Amino acid sequence: MAYEADLWRNWIPLCSAAEVVAAPEPLERITYCQFDLPMLRRGLLLHWSLSDQLLERQSLLLLGASVPEGAGARLPAAAAGVALAEAAAIKVLVQPLSRSSARIDWVMQVDLKASSALPQAIVSMVTNKIGGSVLALLLREAQKVAKEAAREAATA
Repeated sequence: MAYEADLWRNWIPLCSAAEVVAAPEPLERITYCQFDLPMLRRGLLLHWSLSDQLLERQSLLLLGASVPEGAGARLPAAAAGVALAEAAAIKVLVQPLSRSSARIDWVMQVDLKASSALPQAIVSMVTNKIGGSVLALLLREAQKVAKEAAREAATA
């Protein structure tokens, strides 16, 4: 997932920009992504590490967090004038179930660095909208995969 950051605009609701900024190690990526939330635009500069445990535990573990300030990571041109949010931790566990399906558990702790004057009702609305959008997108993708699998089975 972190390796395909250029496609996040297609997969992640409200994501308006995303790109891989650096690859410090073979299983690490530094990515920039930008979200255009209602009344709020925020960017994230994230350092991702992949732990391939497919043989031992039949899973992939992707860990991410914000790149610390002063770490020297280059921000892309899309980040000009965009405030950065802070991701204390992002954990993504991917467990393949079959050739065309996987279970994905995603947990994240993100501080949008919004002013404390932002009403809780707005924060709740944005959180629900993002959660609902992600769920709708995942359901739509699952339906596409199921239809493709049915087509492949019918032609085989």
